[in-house]
Amino acid sequence: MMDATMEAKWRRQRRRAIIFLYIAFGLAGARAGFLAGLPESRLSVGLVARTYLLVALLCSLGSMWFCTLDSRLLGKPIIQLAKLGIFLLWPVGVPAYLLWARRLRGLGLLLLHGCVVCLTVLATAIVTASLLYGFDVLF
Repeated sequence: MMDATMEAKWRRQRRRAIIFLYIAFGLAGARAGFLAGLPESRLSVGLVARTYLLVALLCSLGSMWFCTLDSRLLGKPIIQLAKLGIFLLWPVGVPAYLLWARRLRGLGLLLLHGCVVCLTVLATAIVTASLLYGFDVLF
């Protein structure tokens, strides 16, 4: 059994990991909005690849951070190989972790946060594109 101060610390860190993930997905939306209005001739392959890699890395780190802290709070530690799997394959690893650790409640959390993350990406893409290129880019 963990003491109350350690549990409170891990809960705060898990909350920060979730906020970090929302910021990372917000950056993914901003990236999409930025790239949506640029003509193909102005796009640098290196720029597109580096920004995609940066956003993917942020999502991977945030996912691993969240799953590690959540497993500590639940008292179900995950092994290092599973952490590596979550980092490398986070779109599959996070749902698998949530179903393993939280069962049906994990599926509900996954659906809830998945919908909100999709709305976050969409909203930031629309706002970024409209601020940079005007509303005519959207339609």
